[in-house]
Amino acid sequence: MKSCLTLYILCASWAVSSGYGAISAGGADSTAQPFNNSTELTADDATSEVTFWKDVRPIFQKNCTICHSVKNIAKKDLGGGLALGSYDAALKQPKQPVIVAGKSADSKLYQLLMTQDEDKRMPKDGDPLPSANIELIRQWIDAGAPEGTRLEAESEEAAAPAPKRPATLARSFDVVLPLAVSLPDDVAKSLDPAPAKPGKLDLALRIGPLPPVTALAYSPDGKLLAMGSYGSVALWDLAAGRPVRVLDVPGAVHALVFSPDGSRLAATGGLPARSGTVRIFATDSWEERATIADHTDVVYDAAFSPDGTKIATASFDKTVRVWDAADGKAIETLKGHSDFVYAVAFTPDGKHLISSSKDRSIKVYSTETWQSERTLSGHSEDVLTVAVSPDSYSVVSAGKEPQLRWWIIENGQNNRTVSGHSGTVSELVFSRDGKQIVSVGSDKTVRVWNGADGSLVRSITGAAEWLYCVSLSPDGKFVAAGGWDGLVHVWETESGRALAVLVTPPAPDPARPQWLATTPEGYYAASDELAALGRWRCGGQAVGGAILAAALCQPEMITRALRGEPLEAPKFSKTADR
Repeated sequence: MKSCLTLYILCASWAVSSGYGAISAGGADSTAQPFNNSTELTADDATSEVTFWKDVRPIFQKNCTICHSVKNIAKKDLGGGLALGSYDAALKQPKQPVIVAGKSADSKLYQLLMTQDEDKRMPKDGDPLPSANIELIRQWIDAGAPEGTRLEAESEEAAAPAPKRPATLARSFDVVLPLAVSLPDDVAKSLDPAPAKPGKLDLALRIGPLPPVTALAYSPDGKLLAMGSYGSVALWDLAAGRPVRVLDVPGAVHALVFSPDGSRLAATGGLPARSGTVRIFATDSWEERATIADHTDVVYDAAFSPDGTKIATASFDKTVRVWDAADGKAIETLKGHSDFVYAVAFTPDGKHLISSSKDRSIKVYSTETWQSERTLSGHSEDVLTVAVSPDSYSVVSAGKEPQLRWWIIENGQNNRTVSGHSGTVSELVFSRDGKQIVSVGSDKTVRVWNGADGSLVRSITGAAEWLYCVSLSPDGKFVAAGGWDGLVHVWETESGRALAVLVTPPAPDPARPQWLATTPEGYYAASDELAALGRWRCGGQAVGGAILAAALCQPEMITRALRGEPLEAPKFSKTADR
């Protein structure tokens, strides 16, 4: 899987810099000002009595209720069974009281505000509350936690804002999509404005920064390509050449996996050092059918069993866990690793479960007994990714070392090690027939290897940034990869020919997905809002767009490209009429 700490830091940095606000518990952003230690409320400002509604609730409202609200109370990864938006919810309704009236030292809420343990201190993943705020809360608890007078305008749910989405598609800087098409001299001269010198075109959109694409998965029938990034999963219909749905999910998406029959899609994520989640969606309605939230740290990978009845999860809490895929009930917890678990995979014959870890080892478990059968050792760095051959004979591993290692599952022998990448390998995947294995990494390349002997078949270039994730179409004809720049590239596997670039930026309204698809030949299709933001450039100079749009805005060319069909060069006219 992906390079974990680097990936999380980059995703968090993107979220802060691009309109999602400060990262808070639950992966949601706060509508409040950035975290700081300035004095917001002081004890001197209080009147003769510190009360919940007048003094304490405003503190909770700003710092706590984005997660601890009534609507999130049943979500273990967000509310954790506690709501702080009303007096009754905070004091009378929790199954395990967090406030002991008259005794701040015995109140878990106060203890979590004061602790020096950053993994436990609240607000989670934020700076400590200003000392004056904490002092007001202490005074209030020690005074018996009085409710005070509730204003008519107060609403328990007013303090639980939904995650903030970008207010507009227009952002901080340009995302530039280079094209292979050059303008003929006579067409270039007819543009208004015209370029000083004819040359290759590019399309610039002020929608950056985009969130990194951190997970990809083709559906088993090859009709959909699921793309995971911060806060969302975009589902592209490849026959239509556009997304049909965007699923809202809190925080970073670390892995996407379809069930073998394609009826479900699992998305993994969570909150570092706090919780890990897996959300399982039904693909016929895209409704969330089950949520697994018992991990105590991020879930970094997941795998369905070959029969689709179980799902295994790999977490930073150092465990691999096995669940019933239908209802999310726990089946087994495997504690063989001593550090973060990055990747997990069932063998196609269903007999073994494979996992890899930051502890530099690979574990092979029996699915009959759930006991560890052997440990594969030899890596000197984190093992970020594993892929199992379709015949269940071999497992291939890689990670912070650029080499790929082949292992025989039954005896643990490392029978092949190959080099090729010049840096971290983020993800590996076998083709269904086992003839190919593809890998991506920090060197911005997709590498296609012979699945039998490990020889390098080809290296595919074209991406401009670190590639985090890769997926092969079920027939092995196409390979898609996504990375730090928020773009998904699709290539023809056999030739390495670039087919398309797909973009799904965060949208103000999740019900109206924003999207763009381009081909190297210059053809494009886009949602109306995104098309309006596009600016044609030639040699870095803005050029008139009506004539170009008339020739290049051809959605049917996108669908042809995604089918692997060769495209003819565009035909430009000196007028905007086709």
